[in-house]
Amino acid sequence: TPAGSIQGTPAASGDEASKPGSGVATPDTGIVKKKKKLTRNQLKMQAERRATRKLNWLSFGGPKPEDTDSD
Repeated sequence: TPAGSIQGTPAASGDEASKPGSGVATPDTGIVKKKKKLTRNQLKMQAERRATRKLNWLSFGGPKPEDTDSD
């Protein structure tokens, strides 16, 4: 078949995997999700929890509690 034939295999350019819909999954796309910003009310509640935790630590002693934002 001639080089310009429709039935021929296309030449690989090397970036087929990065094209959307190519069917090839790329393991690392480099997309980084930002942390969601807390609302004003959430920030106030977080500060209140931290202040309460610190006050309890100062009042009752013991090891310093970790700064966890999961609560």
